[in-house]
Amino acid sequence: MTSLQSKDARNTIRHARTAISEGNMSTFINLRSEYSGEVTVSDNSEWSALTSKFLDTSVYQTWAFGAARFGPSVLKHVILTRSDGEVAAIAQVAVLKLARCIPVAHMYWGPLWRRMGESGPNYQVLRTMLSLLREEFCHKRGMYLRLLPREADDAEHTIARIYREEGFRSLKFVPPYRTLLLDLSLPVEQLRSELRATWRRGLNRAERLPLTVEKGTDSRLFREALYLHEQMRARKKFAQFVDMQWFAGAQTLLPEADRLTVLICRHEGEAVAAMAYSNFGDTTVPILAATSQKALKLCASNLLWWRMLQDLKGRGMRWCDIGGIDPEHAPGTYFFRSSVAGQSSREITCVGVYALTPHGFLMAIAQTAEWLRARWRRLFQATCARFLSHSE
Repeated sequence: MTSLQSKDARNTIRHARTAISEGNMSTFINLRSEYSGEVTVSDNSEWSALTSKFLDTSVYQTWAFGAARFGPSVLKHVILTRSDGEVAAIAQVAVLKLARCIPVAHMYWGPLWRRMGESGPNYQVLRTMLSLLREEFCHKRGMYLRLLPREADDAEHTIARIYREEGFRSLKFVPPYRTLLLDLSLPVEQLRSELRATWRRGLNRAERLPLTVEKGTDSRLFREALYLHEQMRARKKFAQFVDMQWFAGAQTLLPEADRLTVLICRHEGEAVAAMAYSNFGDTTVPILAATSQKALKLCASNLLWWRMLQDLKGRGMRWCDIGGIDPEHAPGTYFFRSSVAGQSSREITCVGVYALTPHGFLMAIAQTAEWLRARWRRLFQATCARFLSHSE
């Protein structure tokens, strides 16, 4: 994200509700007797207060990330409320133009519908929220609605069935998000004992060396971590489809309590490794992990990953999403992360990308663009993987 975007994002923190339809009124949609829907524009602090009520929240559904990634002017906020006034589900949607002509409503890692304190998932809430999104963005606005939910389905494929029954089409050619989920409720001794033996020996070595770890949330530390990451990427030339500058911009906009935690490992005063991870809901996701050439011999990355797990245990976090895996195109990263996750972790595959539009021609154009984009990514990943294998 450029500095101009950061300034634009900071200057747009305004009133809690801003007009998006007629005059200065929000759009209200009556769904069923027990629910009502509202499509509005929230400011940073109000949206942060809403997302904090949900277990399935993440940095990607924050106002700060949306403003840094897309610009604050395109963000729309969908709120599903019960008849008693309690918020049941929310979603942040970016309203964009694909190739400057195709109207797209894009949502990443949403909607949020798993409220804190509830005994289990309320699938009726998810179904009603999807109905609200369909009504607003497809039927009313005639847009191509694209959802990338962070949902790992059950054995009965309940989530996928609900999306399908609500009219959404699965984009099978877009690879779903795969990751390892580490159970942080386990005793710290068990977490350490289940680390892969070679990885644990590296951790033992790092703990004996004169390494120091600085922890914080300020932008200075994140910039230092980002510099290490850019150096590592230039050295390894791996495929990356997420611009870390988006997170740098989000870090300046996030409320203090929600900022990414940054760890910097130093050897003789020199920064040799860095990590940054989110602190939302019940699941932590590492956003950035970087090492210098010198860090490999020091096993500094092992030390930072272990310090992160210790920190998460202290915060009472329930799960650690290890940050995504791709055994085919990134086998080295997969081996390292599976070594951290240990024997008790479980691999999950999310339900993938879903899309819907009321216009057949628009669906054809958008899906062709989606296919070309997915194809290009696979080719780019394969090229980078071959480069890495030849350079090692």
